[in-house]
Amino acid sequence: MPESIVIDESSVVEYQSAGHLTLRGALPRAKIQGVRTTVEELVREATRAALPLEARDTYGKAFLQVQDLNRKDATVREFVWDQGLARVAASLMGVPAVRFYFDQALFKEPGGGATPWHQDHVYWPLATEQAITAWVPLVDVPAEMGTMQFVRGSHHSQHRHLIKISDESEDLYSRLVAEEKLPVERTGPMAVGDVSFHASWALHRAMGNSTPEVRQVIAVVYFEDGAALYDQIEGSQRIGYDVYFSDLKPGDVAGSDLMPVL
Repeated sequence: MPESIVIDESSVVEYQSAGHLTLRGALPRAKIQGVRTTVEELVREATRAALPLEARDTYGKAFLQVQDLNRKDATVREFVWDQGLARVAASLMGVPAVRFYFDQALFKEPGGGATPWHQDHVYWPLATEQAITAWVPLVDVPAEMGTMQFVRGSHHSQHRHLIKISDESEDLYSRLVAEEKLPVERTGPMAVGDVSFHASWALHRAMGNSTPEVRQVIAVVYFEDGAALYDQIEGSQRIGYDVYFSDLKPGDVAGSDLMPVL
């Protein structure tokens, strides 16, 4: 992202109200194209042994997921450690600085299923409201390929159940959306260069991929510098604790050399 890009106050207000924001044309197409081939190769290598689509559970049918590509390739690391993207993340959350948390490729195959309703923070043992994901398409993504849907304002909601992405989370939140007539907002089609940001507690999902092409996305996650780990790590959050913070203890400030301040 160009150093000169400025997020205006109305964008900050909208993000903080809605819990999500799509920036059109935020990244140059050439920058995306420069990393796409590398991400494709890394995902291909990491998923060679993946079960056939029909043999997977609901989570597995939603996408092929490969985390921490930055630890495998310098090109990806340069992309996901981009200070411009991090600056936007900090501006939207209204914090002075953010740390990189992790990246993950989310490749939804042709015929891939819907991604159930869920909240990302369920997996993260971070004792802060200020964590955010930048969802970056590596290809043009029409709506029928599986773009994002959000419940507006859900990052401020009391509905915070420690439920992993599953049929259970889909059933629970689908009922809540219907019964409480919660407002669902869609990103709609996204082009290469568009970036969708969403808060860690924002309730969201993506529909299935009914096209013959793979929906290729890389997600980049940031959190407020200085955030501590929860004093009590429960449920799904244990996953994120064990993977990324095994050398720390609850109450410690989160961060490491692999999670630099950007």
